[in-house]
Amino acid sequence: MRTVGALSVAGAVPAVLGGVVFWGVAGGTSIAHTVASGLWVAAAVLFLGMLATSSKSLWRRTTFAIPEGWMFLSAAVVLTVLGVAIDVA
Repeated sequence: MRTVGALSVAGAVPAVLGGVVFWGVAGGTSIAHTVASGLWVAAAVLFLGMLATSSKSLWRRTTFAIPEGWMFLSAAVVLTVLGVAIDVA
């Protein structure tokens, strides 16, 4: 569970910063919507990370522990739900 939390934070921090920067530059929408959109983009990146870690060739070539696919999926779900909660509120 620690890995899921770390992946969630690693995705949420740049997502929130990116959402705030986009809101500051583009304007026109609420800050909550831009932050939520950033969280959804981060969730999509985590889905791609899940696909990358499912490659057997990656597992064979590395000596360090790579998070399993379900960890990426769980973190992506956390970011998606957080984005929905922020956008709805």
